[in-house]
Amino acid sequence: MADMQRKLGLGTALSVVIGGVIGSGIFMKPAAIALLLGNPWLMISVWVVGGIVTLFGALSNAEVAAMYPETGGQYVFFQKMYGNFFAYLYGWSAFAVFNTAGNASIAYVFAQYSDYFLHLPRFSELIEKTYQFTIPNIGTFYPLQYIGLKMLTIGLVVFLTIINTISVEQSGTLQRVLTALKMIALAGLILGMGFSSRGSTLHFAEVLPNAPHGLALISAYVAALAGVFWAYDGWNSLTFVAGEVKNPQKNIPLSLGLGILTCMGVYILVNMAYLYM
Repeated sequence: MADMQRKLGLGTALSVVIGGVIGSGIFMKPAAIALLLGNPWLMISVWVVGGIVTLFGALSNAEVAAMYPETGGQYVFFQKMYGNFFAYLYGWSAFAVFNTAGNASIAYVFAQYSDYFLHLPRFSELIEKTYQFTIPNIGTFYPLQYIGLKMLTIGLVVFLTIINTISVEQSGTLQRVLTALKMIALAGLILGMGFSSRGSTLHFAEVLPNAPHGLALISAYVAALAGVFWAYDGWNSLTFVAGEVKNPQKNIPLSLGLGILTCMGVYILVNMAYLYM
C-alpha cells in the first residue's frame, strides 16, 4: 500500500512479535500441563516442541510476508492466493468476530488484574440488576454490572487505537516500552525464583504417581501441546503491519525467527523456575 510509511525498524518489529506472543498463557498453562504429563522433563519438552512447530509456521508466514509486504496480514495473503471473495470472508470474520473479540478479551483481562490494585468503582447490586437482557440458550446479561471494569476495558481499546492512529513512530515506541517492561518483569520472576533458598533441584526428578504411560501419554502430550500453542499464539501480529516495516524482506523474517526463539527461551526458563520452586 503506497500510502503507508515504513517507519518500524527491526527493534520494533521484534517487540511486536515478542509482545504479541508472551501473555497470560505462560502463567495459566504450566500448572495444567504439569498435571497432564506428571513428568518435569516432559513438561519442559512440550514447550520446546511447541516452539519449534511455531517457528516453522512463523518462517513459512515470513516468506509470504516478504513476498507481499503489505499491511493487512492474512487478508492480503488470502487475496493473493485465493482471490477477493475468500479474502473478504476472512476479513469480515476477523472484523466481526475473532480479532475484535480477541482484542476485547485481552483488554478485559488487563482491567480485571487492574481491579485487584485499583478497586474500580461499581454500582450497587440493586442498580446492577435493574437493567438486564436475555439471549435464549446463552444467558442473562447485566450491562451495568462491574461498570468500572468495563469502562477501563473500553478506555484501553480507545486509547491504543488513538495512539496507533496518530503516529506510527509513537505506537512503535509504546510497543517497545511495553514489551521491555514485560521482559523485565519475567526476568525478575525467573531470577527471583531461581535464586530462592526455598527451591530445590530435586523437583526436576519428581514424577507424579498418576503420570500417564503408553497411549494415555500420547493423548496427554497432544492435549498439552494444544495449551502450549495457545501460549505461543500472537506471533502473526507483525504481518498486520508489514506495510510499515522498514526493509521488510530482511526485517520480517529476522524478527519472526528471533522473536519466536526468544519467547521459547523465556518460556523454558519460566517453567524451570516454576519446577525449581
